[in-house]
Amino acid sequence: MDILSLSLRKENTLAAVCTVKKKGVSVKALEQTESVLYSLMAGNVDDVAVFLMDAVQMSGGKKMPIYISLPACIVQTEYYELKYLPQDLWHVSLVPQVAKFLHYEREDRLAVDFPLAYLRPNDQMCITAACTDMDVIETLMEAAELAEADIESVETEAVAALRFMGTPQTGAYFAEIDRDATSLISFWPSRGLRSVTVPSFGYGELLQTVDGVAKFAQTIALFDAFVQKTYGIERVGDTPIHIFSERESEIMRASNHGLFRNRLQPIPYSDKVYAPEYTDEEVVTFAGPIGLALKPIYERMSEEDEALPDNELYPAGDSSGEELSAVQDETEKRNARLSRLFGTSHGG
Repeated sequence: MDILSLSLRKENTLAAVCTVKKKGVSVKALEQTESVLYSLMAGNVDDVAVFLMDAVQMSGGKKMPIYISLPACIVQTEYYELKYLPQDLWHVSLVPQVAKFLHYEREDRLAVDFPLAYLRPNDQMCITAACTDMDVIETLMEAAELAEADIESVETEAVAALRFMGTPQTGAYFAEIDRDATSLISFWPSRGLRSVTVPSFGYGELLQTVDGVAKFAQTIALFDAFVQKTYGIERVGDTPIHIFSERESEIMRASNHGLFRNRLQPIPYSDKVYAPEYTDEEVVTFAGPIGLALKPIYERMSEEDEALPDNELYPAGDSSGEELSAVQDETEKRNARLSRLFGTSHGG
């Protein structure tokens, strides 16, 4: 099966065509194209539809499922520690907390995905909630219908990046750095993902001002303190930082010295990624879309209950195989379609 994967970012879009095999993916094509994120955020269905039609041409016009990732600037992630809870109760138990945390008055206008879940000792568990505005998902739905495109999945790019890495044994940070904003996402094994956005600091200031690198170091130090407190981790100061930015190489060169103690590192990738026609640098640049293409692999492994490490990353659940034709009520059809696009739980 071939998949077209699209990582939408403020500055550009990263696209990949991959062939999904039993144990991994083979990368057939990689391409950077223009950004459509602002049109998506503005609810411009026509622009997004044209973008999807253009993206399909990357596959030679061949119709294939499309997997999309969204950046942390429009997808807030937070993990919750609680007593063990069956998956069918996650929505009713957690979405009100998420809506309150994000100051949403209407839960049905908040799209919530639960991409990671870990069992903990003493009947505890950690569940990551990834949240975006329902308008974003509805715009994608409408644009896909206009473009006759088959969008199978939408998720936050950090989850796709974790899949690309394979099985992280230690914590990791992802820094999504745009021209005028930075989003920092932390991952810790057996806990989950958390994100914060610094709206007034981006690569414009980082690369073009005298104290830009020092301010970046200060921002990371504050994030270290946040992670240390919220995860309850004693040592976080050597956690590797992986940069997602069109100016990644410049940021690495400018910043990777004593202030960071070599913490800025290219994102590693697992042996499930096969890309002999591309350099390591090219493959790493496209971690997001390649990680998207790996999603069916992990779903299949979960279903088959293969012998994997306890902390192997699986989706917490997915209903993309649900037959919508079996759902007669139009409201239920809409909610089922939303569930295909962004996780397993939605209001409405």
